[in-house]
Amino acid sequence: MSFAISIADLDDPVQLSKVTAMKVGVLTVQFRLHTPNSLKDKRSLIKHIISQLQQTHNISVAEVDHQDEKRMATLGISCVGTDNPFVHRVLSKVSSQCDQFMDCDVENTHLEVW
Repeated sequence: MSFAISIADLDDPVQLSKVTAMKVGVLTVQFRLHTPNSLKDKRSLIKHIISQLQQTHNISVAEVDHQDEKRMATLGISCVGTDNPFVHRVLSKVSSQCDQFMDCDVENTHLEVW
């Protein structure tokens, strides 16, 4: 079921109760990769990392920076939920899992929830 709500409806408690609070979290993880000797090797490793993360968590993942560098990769990871603690908890677990990958080191992470 979908519906549209206007700004004027926000004064109406019945209409306001129909609005679901959606929280979006974004985790950015920058990796230094140990093993790739080519961009093809890098793509294979990144695909493996993305697959492992998505098998474990209900998240969306994309390579968002350093696509043309063999030894660096930055992944953007997002999660949507109804409350901040849930989204933060999921992305914190993802960040911890990123620290466990053997063929790379996590250089930097940044987490935001709106």
